[in-house]
Amino acid sequence: MVITRTATNPVVLTGPEARTAIAEHHFALVKAGKLGAPSEIEIITTTLKVANLANGSDEDARFLYWWFLVGRRGKKWFEIDADNIVRRLGIESIRTELAFVRDAVSQPLELILCKPRTARLRFATTVTGWLERLEFRSVKRFAGNTVGEKFSIVSPTTASAPNDGQSIVVDILLPLVAWALALLMDKNREYGRKLRRCRLPGCGNFFLSESDSFGGRPSPYCSNPHMQEARRLKQNQRQHNYRARTAARHK
Repeated sequence: MVITRTATNPVVLTGPEARTAIAEHHFALVKAGKLGAPSEIEIITTTLKVANLANGSDEDARFLYWWFLVGRRGKKWFEIDADNIVRRLGIESIRTELAFVRDAVSQPLELILCKPRTARLRFATTVTGWLERLEFRSVKRFAGNTVGEKFSIVSPTTASAPNDGQSIVVDILLPLVAWALALLMDKNREYGRKLRRCRLPGCGNFFLSESDSFGGRPSPYCSNPHMQEARRLKQNQRQHNYRARTAARHK
């Protein structure tokens, strides 16, 4: 359900009408330059969360969907409506849309891991097609004794006008994840070289691996709990092997 703001009384919309309403709000804000662009690392890590969605909870799915609609800004009425639509549309519908995006990015991510040059050749056209729906606005500012820039997302362009086949998946989700894929495939950036899949059996999450504070080798696990669990499994395996060798010697 979405409560739209009108000059008279609010109008309550549900189902497909709600999707149209939220898309119209989104496009109005992006075209006005009011949706601040996330940082490169934010868009990459959020896209990797979509790729890892199979291992995520329903609350993870709701948060990701909401994040792509409104990003990380404060609670304005538009964002309250976005929260409404995420809650009211139903988790199965949200998961279906996110699963479509997950399937679209999984193959490029797999190829970036092992054959980045092939990934660039194979997916350049597809990623460019999605990415072309995004535009950015740069505002120059003088602050901190230097000239800087503030970027905002201007629009997933006019690829489809409101009420004319507008799609949150095609016009919002895919353009944003394409930005992340392009950054990962960019050979002049380090992101692609940091891409990993967690080695803990049963996980396989995508993540960006960083060296520790002492400059050591990057961890092959997506989180500290998974690293600790991997160590526990290895210790258990060593103990099992030791007992097996001891038993064999006493036969």
